[in-house]
Order: sequence, then C-alpha cells, then structure tokens
Amino acid sequence: KTCRFVYIEAMDDDEQELRFCVPCCFVSVGCFICAALGLMGAVVFASSASSAQESSEFISMVQHAGYPIEMHFATADDGYKLTMFRLPKEGGHPVLLQHGLLDSAWMWTVSTEFTPAAFQLHDAGYDVW
Repeated sequence: KTCRFVYIEAMDDDEQELRFCVPCCFVSVGCFICAALGLMGAVVFASSASSAQESSEFISMVQHAGYPIEMHFATADDGYKLTMFRLPKEGGHPVLLQHGLLDSAWMWTVSTEFTPAAFQLHDAGYDVW
C-alpha cells in the first residue's frame, strides 16, 4: 500500500524492517477511539430513551415533512418486539429500508444536504417500509 505521508522505519526483534505511516496510524487509532465512544453513547442513549416518545417524535417529523405515515408492530420468534414504520403509497411497489445495528428509522428520513431516501422513494411511487 502506498502512503503519501512520512514513514517511521524500525526493526523488530528478528531485525526485520517495519514501516509505519504515522498519520495513518494516528487516524486509525483516532477513528477507533471515536467509534468506541460513539458506540458507548448510542448504547447509553438507547437504554435511556423512551421508545414511545421517540416514535411519536418520528411520526410528527414525517408528517411535518408532508408525508403519510403508519406505525406497525411485529414480534420476532425470540420475543423481541419490533416497531416498523410505513410511508404508504396506494398501488406502489413495496420497498424495505433496513437500518443498521444501533441505528433507527431516522437515518432514512433526516438530511440537510438532500431529500432523504425514504421520501425520494415515496415520491417515486414506492410503498416504503
């Protein structure tokens, strides 16, 4: 791998040359630390947030943006209760948007740079889940 930054050369115990890209190593360690702190923050927030209140806020935000929304519930085989949201479109082909671990439906409906994916799909005629 080619790196544009300065390398530190060292010898290991077997006197083999080791090369470290200092900026890349610091960035990698920094990214790891930020990711770990973000994960801890997400876990703390998720455990303290009221899911009913969060669902209500989510529904209000989508309605304020001018889109219809429904809330549905499902129970997984292991007993875990799931909350699903739908932006219904009569006659539209269904499309499922699945967020990642420790994320939520907010990721599909919030953006300051462009129209969020859920809204683009609904505008294009899809029945968005």
